Amino acid sequence: PDMMALAGADYEMARSGERSARYSPDRLVADDPDVIIVACCGFDVDRNARDALAMAHHAWWRALRAVRL
Repeated sequence: PDMMALAGADYEMARSGERSARYSPDRLVADDPDVIIVACCGFDVDRNARDALAMAHHAWWRALRAVRL
């Protein structure tokens, strides 16, 4: 959360000192964010990239404002 605040993001998944929570697809679709950063704590860059690419197979992901081409 602190790094997101420093970047100027409106980050609602956790407060400083708390662990980030999982975001359900339903909540992500409802929020329809302008930008999505996949940064799963505790995993390396390769794992984060795999997780991000795996979401691309879902119609709900492709319909998001941050993802549409």
